[in-house]
Amino acid sequence: MKIKQISNLNELTNLKVLVLSDNEIHSIDGLNTLINLEELSLEENFLTKISNLTYLTKLKSLDLSKNKIAKIDGLLHLKHLNQLSLDDNKIKSLAGIHNLENLMELYLTNNRIHEMKEINQLKELNKLIILDFTGNSICRQEN
Repeated sequence: MKIKQISNLNELTNLKVLVLSDNEIHSIDGLNTLINLEELSLEENFLTKISNLTYLTKLKSLDLSKNKIAKIDGLLHLKHLNQLSLDDNKIKSLAGIHNLENLMELYLTNNRIHEMKEINQLKELNKLIILDFTGNSICRQEN
């Protein structure tokens, strides 16, 4: 049986890692009390947007791969985030990523990024050491 919504986690305030991969979750809800969470994986669900992560200020790793996300947003408060995986989504733009000043690893394979100008969104990410655009049309351009 697959999980359809995130619930009943209110008492787990000391939880550091939460993996809810390969389920049928449609929205990110029910995580507001997990203020000590450092790693969250919601890979392979039915998410269409990034939201409700405001209280997860200690989050270091976020995996939202294999969903249906089209836009990078809702990450403004994640100042400690150093790994972000958004592989296999529907992302066309890197807008909304420039404020992640501690980001070291960014995985965006198999999305819909085709404009070279999107790379400009990364210029403020001075700590970035791994960047994966494999499977995006931007990788097939000659210049």
